[in-house]
Amino acid sequence: MKKHILSISPNPVIESVVELRFKSHLPNNAVFGVIYNPLINKYKNVISLPIMQLPEDIRLKDPQFKHKAWYRLEGGPITVEIGPEVIVFNQNSTIKEDYIHWSEYSEIIFKILDLIEKTSAIKNISRVGIRYISFFELNIFEKVKVNLSIIGKNIIDKNTQLITEVEEGKFIKRIRLQNHAVLTEGKESKNGSLIDIDAFYADSVENFQNLKDIISEGHLEHKGLFFELLDDEFLDSLNPVYDKGKQ
Repeated sequence: MKKHILSISPNPVIESVVELRFKSHLPNNAVFGVIYNPLINKYKNVISLPIMQLPEDIRLKDPQFKHKAWYRLEGGPITVEIGPEVIVFNQNSTIKEDYIHWSEYSEIIFKILDLIEKTSAIKNISRVGIRYISFFELNIFEKVKVNLSIIGKNIIDKNTQLITEVEEGKFIKRIRLQNHAVLTEGKESKNGSLIDIDAFYADSVENFQNLKDIISEGHLEHKGLFFELLDDEFLDSLNPVYDKGKQ
């Protein structure tokens, strides 16, 4: 099964995010301090995000800022962003030698969640999202199992973006395909395409063990869709490595 592909080469992932939206019994202004306290030895660098430049009344009352992080913690292989109702784990993978695979990535996340659980700051999780953005230096519409035409005319050579959702089982998967994308790495820019998939679970999660299971399941669902989306010939050209025990 394509869910059991361990890696492809070259690695196209430029960003991977695990987002947890939650409810807390704490006042909004107290959430960060309580959650950060057990992480202080691991993440000593705290950055205030641009939203903190807004008046507090707007931050707390405007619905568009409800699930925005206020602070970012740096110092490990992944960053952690924290707001009154959201935690975001983020790995920016444009520096390929710094990329860590899911086994290590999830282990770091779960260890942090174990520390956060002990604070009792989180009452319940309302949404779990696993999002990966991948960049390819080609026209992705020529390499995926998608047919696009308008009035009988193929439009894949044009500046095209496709956004859709697929609902299967527990997860909703939001898919965005875009050609004519530009990736900037330092002083270098590359032209290509994006595959952006956000697999999310929108039911309440009441305990942290269930949360870990949902995160792991969401990653498998995301990975399965990503590889199924790719044309078989194109996938073979990416040198897939399979888990030998699960082929």
